[in-house]
Amino acid sequence: MRVVRSLVLLLSLLVVPALASAQRPPDPRGPDDVRPDTSRFFPRWMMATAQAGVGWMAAPGRIESRYMPGVDVGLSLAAQPARRLRVGISLEYHDLPADPNGYAGYFDTTGVYPMLPVDYFGDGHLLDAIATLSVRPRGALWLEGGIGWGRFESGWADVRFIDGATGATIRPPGTTGWGAVVSAEARYEFQPNPRDRLYVSAGWRSMERDGHRMHFVPIHVGYRFD
Repeated sequence: MRVVRSLVLLLSLLVVPALASAQRPPDPRGPDDVRPDTSRFFPRWMMATAQAGVGWMAAPGRIESRYMPGVDVGLSLAAQPARRLRVGISLEYHDLPADPNGYAGYFDTTGVYPMLPVDYFGDGHLLDAIATLSVRPRGALWLEGGIGWGRFESGWADVRFIDGATGATIRPPGTTGWGAVVSAEARYEFQPNPRDRLYVSAGWRSMERDGHRMHFVPIHVGYRFD
């Protein structure tokens, strides 16, 4: 019996404190305080964004006159190695609807003349992938620059014009093809509530085709996924 009593006492000394500990709330200063934050999809140093807005071709006039403003969308993934520094990559699509009131004529060494309405060209598109570097100079303002590669679809078929002076065949500027893209952007981030992170941005994209540098202006509203 003495052995049984000793075993019961030993079990009591082991079990009772364990049950009491299980019923106590976790100590906020203990290991529970450093558990991973499962409310975040990405690590704290990484984020993704989705953006949409409007964009247009700003120059040159000989190409810009063929298009109207269109929808602009993009996705990006970025890492933030420091509080004021981010590096990332973005994929963007720029839509350029054909201007139904657009004019074109035949080209020669002096330009295009006479100005005649045409309706056989379609919408333009630009798809690009850009590596970006962003810095935060102050507050919630971020300044971003980037370089990448893209494809421009002019919406024109294999249209050719006859040089009125020499009779040579000339293709209009801004033809379909691949090219390097450079970008710049200013972005302001804000939180309408503690959970959501939004931003507004205005940017510039540039791509060279056929010796003509095309300039695009996108304006976006975006959502940040952490």
